[in-house]
Amino acid sequence: MSEMLIQELFLDEIHESRPDGFRVGQFLFAPYILAEDPAAGVSDEHRTAAQLADVFTKMDRLLGCAQATRGNVVRVTVFLREVLERPTLNAVWEHWFPEPRDRPPHKYVPAQLPEGINVAIQVIGLIGVVRTVLEIPGVQHQDPMSMGARTGNLVTSSRLFGQTPDLNDTISLILARAESLLKQAGGDLSDLVQATFFVGDPEIGSAVEKRWTDSWAHAENKPRFHLLEANLGGGNGFPRVEILGLLKGAS
Repeated sequence: MSEMLIQELFLDEIHESRPDGFRVGQFLFAPYILAEDPAAGVSDEHRTAAQLADVFTKMDRLLGCAQATRGNVVRVTVFLREVLERPTLNAVWEHWFPEPRDRPPHKYVPAQLPEGINVAIQVIGLIGVVRTVLEIPGVQHQDPMSMGARTGNLVTSSRLFGQTPDLNDTISLILARAESLLKQAGGDLSDLVQATFFVGDPEIGSAVEKRWTDSWAHAENKPRFHLLEANLGGGNGFPRVEILGLLKGAS
């Protein structure tokens, strides 16, 4: 068996606490980087911005521990106490990743966090390979988000969306956009390994799950399916999806 680097990653220089992340070979994962409450004197208005800066500073430190950089980030999930503070996240995100053509996919989700804490993040990285941002022709987020990225043989996305009056048409549009993203990366839907749907209504979730099951009924290898109910603000509860793909035969 070839030697593989396994490394626990600590933000605490004394290393007396639990690891904040780990590196296994090229893969880096930090499941939950929690913000610290800013020092006295920071107003409530600026609290979330200060905490976002804190978690991304910690991200940089953790990447450095693994001999990695922001260019190795595959995807970031931002947990927010209040998703309506998305404009604050957008401003901080643009500061940390100023080049639109080199931003990893990210998403925000509402979360219950400790008292006084408004922000936490999860980071996935892949070391030693190049990240290429992917776009879907004619589709763009209103926020400073890339639609997706290929990093080595791994394809990640932000939340893909589609908005039509009909739920089935919306799901079809979302799946077509997922396929478009995978094709731009050099693959197809057979390279899809996981899809996470976000819905704002349980009834819509049931319809999404049935449509997904029907769509893959005859497939030999079915992607993993996850369904999360989350109020993401705006919209009518129609689904959005985040995908993971693994390109076959890619280096």
